[in-house]
Amino acid sequence: MRSAPYRLLVAVLLASVCASAAAAVDYPLAVARGADFAALLRNPTEIHFSVDTSPPAPATTASIGDLHAVYPVPLDIMRQVITDYNAYPEFAPRVTNSQAVRIGDDPPTWRHHLTLSFQVLFFGSGYDYYLTVVEPPLGAHNYGPRSAVPGSAVPGSGPETSAAERRWVEAQSGNPGSGPAAGCRAQGGEFAMYYRMDRSLDGQLVDVAGSWYLCAVEIDGVEHTYARYFNSISFARDQFGLRVALRNLGARDMKSAMDAFYHEAERRMQ
Repeated sequence: MRSAPYRLLVAVLLASVCASAAAAVDYPLAVARGADFAALLRNPTEIHFSVDTSPPAPATTASIGDLHAVYPVPLDIMRQVITDYNAYPEFAPRVTNSQAVRIGDDPPTWRHHLTLSFQVLFFGSGYDYYLTVVEPPLGAHNYGPRSAVPGSAVPGSGPETSAAERRWVEAQSGNPGSGPAAGCRAQGGEFAMYYRMDRSLDGQLVDVAGSWYLCAVEIDGVEHTYARYFNSISFARDQFGLRVALRNLGARDMKSAMDAFYHEAERRMQ
């Protein structure tokens, strides 16, 4: 029988390995290079979307999406909608429960309990999990080739990386974030938040990570908001119809979510 110190050492090493794997997220907190604000007006467009049917264990399927759009609403209104976490069931598609509690102030950090329900033709499922949500201060470190959040690892560089993540990283290597130089107002013209799952209550998910990045831009002298929405999901179970639903409807679902936040911002302006 192994000694207690040995068992403790193994537990610590395993925890360290898991923590390292969980840190491998690169949140794109910047304007995508070459973004055409006029062409993106009310037009959520894919920067990248892919599905991986053989991701690293224990995941069975993974998807990663990165979309952007420009909406004719002020950044501050769009920010208020995105950070109104408890109100998500009122306007966000598929969200049936959303409860957030602030757990930190520097930077603002939230513990977010989220429940989703999907029912699309042949596929139906629910997901119940907790997220840690962070609203980081934005600075020069946000505008590298892939705009990594300080302390996060770059995906696509290790054996635990899914094919979907590798394809996204390859796409980003030729499409780095360009930050305020792309047209954002220099002062008070940006906002970002990112999130990471820390607990799946129903065992349906291995990991969820994502972010929103907002930038105030002017079109014809009127303030608009450039919005970039990134979401990565690793599923724990190979559910019937899941892969077909992701391939056929995943990107469209992200577009619908972006539009839903915009329409809520538009409603609040009235």
